[in-house]
Amino acid sequence: MTMNTSWLFLAITISVLPLIQCRHVLYLGSPRVNNQGTWKAWQICHDGWFVHGMQLKYEATGGDLTGMNAVALYCQRIGLER
Repeated sequence: MTMNTSWLFLAITISVLPLIQCRHVLYLGSPRVNNQGTWKAWQICHDGWFVHGMQLKYEATGGDLTGMNAVALYCQRIGLER
């Protein structure tokens, strides 16, 4: 499996940035075009935690053209060293 280098760079950059507490929220969504797939409930990090990494799941080209299928965000307590 090959990984898109721009996504790899983004994941690495997120994990090494200094701790920043952000009060802005961005919601992503799309209109339901058909009944394929399932949207899950919103999940957030606990108070005092932040997203420090992510994992993406996507289809290779030539498949069913779904693009990105899943995003996993990993939370870490503020001030906790890895």
